[in-house]
Amino acid sequence: MTTLNLFNAATFYANTAYLSLGLTPTDVLSNSTGSNQLLKVNNLLMTNYSSSYVFANVSVSRSSTLYPIVGNMTIPPGATIVALGKDTPIPRQEGDALQCYANTAASVNLTAGYEFMG
Repeated sequence: MTTLNLFNAATFYANTAYLSLGLTPTDVLSNSTGSNQLLKVNNLLMTNYSSSYVFANVSVSRSSTLYPIVGNMTIPPGATIVALGKDTPIPRQEGDALQCYANTAASVNLTAGYEFMG
């Protein structure tokens, strides 16, 4: 795992990822080992489109260990919650993955805005 020197970064690009959450932790965004890039997660939105309350979780996976960021966040029916905002970005190093899951399959859609720098 290399810490990237952003002063020497040659490329910057932004993108958005979308995922319907399942019952097990699933990679939403990953920064592969040896990429020589920094992945910065700018925001995470979670939308509950079911008619009941659901609970969602967000973790960073590093070396097969999960580090919780958001644990059992309650999302009311029909609501959208900002799990991470632009004011609390999370930089991810090489080999890290952002994983999410919910207690009810196919009830929560996740939208993640992110940037790669390298």
